[in-house]
Amino acid sequence: PAEGPFQTETVFEKLYEDAGEARGILMKWISEEWEEFTDEHAPGMVLRRPVATAKRDWVDTAVDPGVKTEESAQRKLRNEYDGDVRMLKDLARVTLVCKTAGRMNQVCDQIRKDHQIIQLKNKYASPTPMGYRDMNLVVLVKLKDGRGHLCEVQVNHERMLRAKAEAHAAYEEVRVVLPQACKAAGANQ
Repeated sequence: PAEGPFQTETVFEKLYEDAGEARGILMKWISEEWEEFTDEHAPGMVLRRPVATAKRDWVDTAVDPGVKTEESAQRKLRNEYDGDVRMLKDLARVTLVCKTAGRMNQVCDQIRKDHQIIQLKNKYASPTPMGYRDMNLVVLVKLKDGRGHLCEVQVNHERMLRAKAEAHAAYEEVRVVLPQACKAAGANQ
């Protein structure tokens, strides 16, 4: 059986539409003004960050990758969630980047004040097998009509994000090869 938390919306097209609204709410929560930038490790992806006049002094910077593409969301739905639309919690997402561990704590406290935290995965306490770490939160964002939408907020240290970017090519290769090797060996993925 699937593990929660779950979106309340069960129709993909409506959930995807809601994600656009939820993303806008998250962005305004952080800053009124955003600028586009490019990252060599995310070719073809349009990213946004708040300009120096961010209205929140608790955020060092943020990265908004936009709403997850429909293609990527459908692939995740098929490969990871057995078609259960309610499991898609990262359609609207943002990464809050911190310069110090103390700042990460301050950011998490602010999130707790402003949003209901539905789930928290502390990968600093339990890193992935490849050593990646972040604080991954699922927060409830209230839409204009009063319904809730679950969004992903990652809180991370700028040094971890630099290491992630440097290791990205190797990670992508392992992500493809490892499931194939497990399948060939008859192991569960």
